[in-house]
Amino acid sequence: MTVRSHLLRLVTAVAVVSPAMSFSALPKPFFGSRALASTACAASASSIGQQTGSKMQSRSSVVSMPLMALGKRSTAKEVIDAFSPNLKGKTAVVTGGNSGIGTETVKALASAGCRVILCSRNVQAGEEAAEVQIKASQGREIKDGYSVPDADIKVLPLDLADLASVEQLAKELESEESIDYLVLNAGVMIGPKGYTKDGFERQIGTNHFGHFYLTDLLLPRMKQQETPSR
Repeated sequence: MTVRSHLLRLVTAVAVVSPAMSFSALPKPFFGSRALASTACAASASSIGQQTGSKMQSRSSVVSMPLMALGKRSTAKEVIDAFSPNLKGKTAVVTGGNSGIGTETVKALASAGCRVILCSRNVQAGEEAAEVQIKASQGREIKDGYSVPDADIKVLPLDLADLASVEQLAKELESEESIDYLVLNAGVMIGPKGYTKDGFERQIGTNHFGHFYLTDLLLPRMKQQETPSR
């Protein structure tokens, strides 16, 4: 079965996934930022996982208190500050981490001690984002923001418009001890008419099919991990 036919089979199938925390449980303003939403999922999941002792509190009570102070204008860093998670020993994969809210998501997760795999179509752009916008290395300062000088970031190439590139990334990630968080952030919008290398319309092929295929490749190992993944 070719990659193309495999993907078509997947996207036409009806799949029901039950994540540890559903976005439907979040207040409406929470949908204002993908960076905010994805970071909160990681942060709240960590908060829940750290609870020990007597019977664990209900998920709704754990998540609702910090969210009361958050809204559509909240930043990814404010989410981290609200949950105060300890993500040391965790690994996150963030697509499109070389710019915009992708970079902010990488930075926020790294500030909580998370090791982040920054995926970028242009590796040089990803490395520059890590050094200049996140670590603020070589004496650079970030105005009206913060930096994470000791951020543990690894940059890997990913072109979601090329399923062969998606497969290559999945193979690269096989060496990782675990993948605790998968943040599907990358995307294109309102560009000229075009097609992916596999013949899909560019926007749906990049934003949806590429991410769907990546998730399909990584999900089996994420399910088999000893620790829960998100």
